[in-house]
Amino acid sequence: MDNVEIILKNVARKNIEKVFFNSLVFDIKNIISSHFFDKEKNVDMEYQNVKSLNKYFDTSDAGNLYLKKVIIGTELENVLILIGCDEKYGDITINFEEEQFENFSIQEIKGKLKNLIMFLLNIYRNNEIEEITIGYEPAYDEDRKIIEIRQSKVMIFNEGTFKSPITLILYSISKNIMTQV
Repeated sequence: MDNVEIILKNVARKNIEKVFFNSLVFDIKNIISSHFFDKEKNVDMEYQNVKSLNKYFDTSDAGNLYLKKVIIGTELENVLILIGCDEKYGDITINFEEEQFENFSIQEIKGKLKNLIMFLLNIYRNNEIEEITIGYEPAYDEDRKIIEIRQSKVMIFNEGTFKSPITLILYSISKNIMTQV
């Protein structure tokens, strides 16, 4: 099985903290590991030591968290979150194993993925984000994309290439909401 990636691309850097905290719900106890490097102090840090993501990214350019579980419209397990910023924009990449959906019925998977997509649409609509991409790792590659939310449209990629139940459901949900964006 492959890993699925969700990329929130070109988030206005001034909004990284807002988007991060409005998008990802997790308990500190669910952090398996994290790594942030304070360039100003030249020290490694953990997430718990970062007082403000906006201030952290004033002087540093990356950080990551590995979580036991997180809620992004639906609960996901074993999630790696990478945050990278330059002077103007940041990307938030969320990576998780597709196989975590295997033990659910098709109806449950549809519900979980619909919640995820609708949640991502809401994040897109309410924040300065250039695009949101969902695909197989690395999702930024054209041949690994499944769907993309950009310019107020949901676009489908590689339909017919990916045949897993997850991708087929994502395609179906995307087609149903294309007119709603």
